[in-house]
Parts: sequence; structure tokens; C-alpha cells
Amino acid sequence: MTTQPRRQTRGTARRDTIIDAARSLITQHGPSYLTHRRVADTAGVPLAATTYYFTSLVDLLAAAGERMWSSWTTHTVTCVTQALMNPPHTPDEYSAVIVDAILPPGDDTALRGHYEHLISQGRNHASTPTLDAYRATHRQAVDTLITALGLPLTADTVIACVEGAALRSLGNHDTPRETARHQLTLLLDAATPAHAIPA
Repeated sequence: MTTQPRRQTRGTARRDTIIDAARSLITQHGPSYLTHRRVADTAGVPLAATTYYFTSLVDLLAAAGERMWSSWTTHTVTCVTQALMNPPHTPDEYSAVIVDAILPPGDDTALRGHYEHLISQGRNHASTPTLDAYRATHRQAVDTLITALGLPLTADTVIACVEGAALRSLGNHDTPRETARHQLTLLLDAATPAHAIPA
């Protein structure tokens, strides 16, 4: 009576392991690096297991992407919650808090892998509704933060500033988070009254 549920549990766990392995490879090397064999080796499962759960790399890339987007939005919501409990006070703190909330977690390599995959999934129309849903959650959380901080800017403007600066920096092999914080500080200086954010 318990054999089928146990098999289902093992199957779910193995599928999760495969997705996590794919996500790790994307983060470290980009989506173009992904192959069934590399995922199987990283996950420590037989090659047949990856093709059993994901008959095509497109499906595996989409599943890994969904896990990445979910982690991203969870990170954003957590950053916003913490900022609301402990609001920033100086311009540098404002920029740091907002940038941390907008960009995904991880080092520069993880950041590059995240955006490479985000852009590549734009070609997979089947992933569009899922990605749009996570993007909406991300934007709503950022909007909550911007509103709570009393900034006269839209969430779309701030997100465009931060992500644009980060992507440009990645293309120049620069420091994306530092660059994004600098560009956001310039935007805040130009958009807010001198007394709005304490120096």
C-alpha cells in the first residue's frame, strides 16, 4: 500500500535534484553550457534520469529558470520586509537597500548567469506567463519599498536604472552592484528634494 507514495517521493526528490543541478550550472556557466550529461554528472544521477524527467533541454531550462525566478522574488520580498522594519537613513543606505532588493542574490558570476538565463528565456514563449508572474511579484515588492521610502519615482524607473547599470557593468567586466548603487544614488539625488534623504 505504501510502495507507490514512496516511489513518488523518491521521484520528486530526484527531479528536484536534477533541477537544482541545472540551476547551479546555469548560475556558474550560463544556460548555453547546459547538457543532459553535465546535469546528470552534477546531480549524481544516471544520464537516463535527466532524459526521463526532461525529454528536452528546453523543458529543463524552463524548470531551472522557474526555480531561479522563485528564489529571486523570495529574496526581493525578504529584503523589502527587512527594510521596512529597519529603514535606511542616508543616501548610500537608500541605494544599497534598493539595489539589494532588486538584484538577485549571489556574486557577480551568479548575477551574470541569472540575467543570461532571463534573457534567453525570452525566446521560450511557453515560459512567458511564469516569468511574467514572478516579474509582477518582484515589481510589486519594489513598489512597496519605493512607496514606503517616500521616493517620487516609479518602481519601473528604479528597476530599469538598477538592472540597466548592472547589465552594462557585466558587459564591461566591472562591479555590477557597486555600479548600480552609484547610478541609483545619482538618480535619487536628481529626483528627490535635498531634504528628503538625510545626507
